[in-house]
Amino acid sequence: KGMTAVSHTSPFVECPNGKAQIVFSSPKDHNFLAKLYETSMEETHLKRYVAHEIIGDEVKFYVNLPKAGKHGLGIFTQEGNDESSYALLCNYIAQCQADESLTSEQPFPAVPR
Repeated sequence: KGMTAVSHTSPFVECPNGKAQIVFSSPKDHNFLAKLYETSMEETHLKRYVAHEIIGDEVKFYVNLPKAGKHGLGIFTQEGNDESSYALLCNYIAQCQADESLTSEQPFPAVPR
């Protein structure tokens, strides 16, 4: 798909204080979708704890973990306009070992498409 991991080339992302930024180079026009998973929380609750922005030929994913522990992060990409055809780009394990009091992050604001 022409994309290259810039910041995290291994499947593990350390999130000091519950936060991380993951960067990919993206020379083509893509749409993206990122999903955060955690076994004790509903997926819908985690929907706004990951956001992304495209700046030039890079896409940056911002993660705010709602609590300490391990979370799964799936990043999906779509070429073209077919909204039903997102393909998995990569999976990460996002981990925060900070004290719970430091990771009570708020979700990102809701942004209409």
